[in-house]
Amino acid sequence: MKQRDIQTKKVNNMETALIGKITSALRKSPYLDFSTLSYEAKEGRVVLKGTVRTYVDKQMVQESLRPIEGIYEIVNDLEVMFQPLRVDETQ
Repeated sequence: MKQRDIQTKKVNNMETALIGKITSALRKSPYLDFSTLSYEAKEGRVVLKGTVRTYVDKQMVQESLRPIEGIYEIVNDLEVMFQPLRVDETQ
């Protein structure tokens, strides 16, 4: 195996481990809808995409990733989609 192949494999393993840590951190939050989130991670740079309900949620997603070793930059491209409160018309 060539030196470059070894380095590429090591980087891929590190990125796979980082992706696992990110997924775990995002799923731990009971307040976030993980199904509306996506992300890309490469060389310690994480780009967050998708939608959240509030600006607080947007910040919570970012902050939940901050302590993860191996993340050097977080780009928060999450969109806030306000959902109006439902008013029960039968009352």
